[in-house]
Amino acid sequence: MRPSHHAPLPDRDVLLSALNGLLERHHLPRCDALDGAGIDADTYNPVVAARAGARRYAVKVKARFTPFLRSDLDAVNAVIRATDLPIPAHLCCTEPHDPLPLLVMEWAAGSSFKAQIPALPPGQVRDVFTEWGACMGRYHRAHAAVPGLELQQPAATQQWWRDMAYGSLRGAHWDDAQRAQITHYLEPRFATLATLAAPGLVKADDEPHDVLVDGEPRRISALIDWERIQLGDTACAVGCVYLRLRMMGLISLWPYFLAGYGRDGSLPPQCPQVEAVLMSRALRAAENQRAGVELVGELLAGRRLPFGGGSVADSSTPTWRRNKFRNRRPVPETAACGKFWERERRASPTFHASAETRSSAISADR
Repeated sequence: MRPSHHAPLPDRDVLLSALNGLLERHHLPRCDALDGAGIDADTYNPVVAARAGARRYAVKVKARFTPFLRSDLDAVNAVIRATDLPIPAHLCCTEPHDPLPLLVMEWAAGSSFKAQIPALPPGQVRDVFTEWGACMGRYHRAHAAVPGLELQQPAATQQWWRDMAYGSLRGAHWDDAQRAQITHYLEPRFATLATLAAPGLVKADDEPHDVLVDGEPRRISALIDWERIQLGDTACAVGCVYLRLRMMGLISLWPYFLAGYGRDGSLPPQCPQVEAVLMSRALRAAENQRAGVELVGELLAGRRLPFGGGSVADSSTPTWRRNKFRNRRPVPETAACGKFWERERRASPTFHASAETRSSAISADR
């Protein structure tokens, strides 16, 4: 897993001055106070709250100015216009000549879903995952409503995943035979990344901490962190959600997410593109998580992706990996979900069932 990164916040007076200059240019009310950081603690680019009388802004302080900052703002606002998804309006952003790279959004009520998972009743967690899957399916299918959407560059995409996979594969805990086996698996699949298996609108990350929840019972109040919006492969984006649930120890929630995603359209296809992405991310996760090691072994064993048909989660871990990593400690985010695991085990009779059985039992389990 990559280490946590945080861009340092500039001096508050400098930040407030740059922010007010930006707001004035866009004829928006000036801010009189900054409430501090902490809205989106998992992001590389910290977010601060700003007040302009009764109005509140969420201000993302970018680590650097990126050339697609303006195109992302235009794209997400097009998605807002085309759908009724709970996405905060993106109001304005700085230009390269401005003193700080800033993105200003409307304030959204709620708190991180990821942070609340351990404390919420299992039924509410399942409902939010279903709702999140439905939201993702809708914005994945909204690409026709976003004019001028940039196409992901196949060569750059292939190289990015290659760098991730082979950088992790050079680790000392893999022997030569294992490296050869994994390389043999990856190379033909990397070649398929030149073609989009399921074209649609994608963004850089889809994570539980990008979902804000509020109210009682908890429901999604906002979808945040809209960066690097492109025409890309939605099958790979959904596959990354599966990977994240495996690493968090929340794979029992996968059928609920998938049920929401397929509510208004088709499910992602079984395809080698997603296998390339999953293996690359699993190799990265295997650096410090047993779940990553297990997924590497299962993919090598020929299990298909859990979009229908055979489920990766149903196979056992090959002995050559399981024994070697028996004493590896779970990472903190996996341990943090332990309370949910235990409550789910007690509450759900389908907890230990296969993914296919859990999928068919969703309605009864509620």
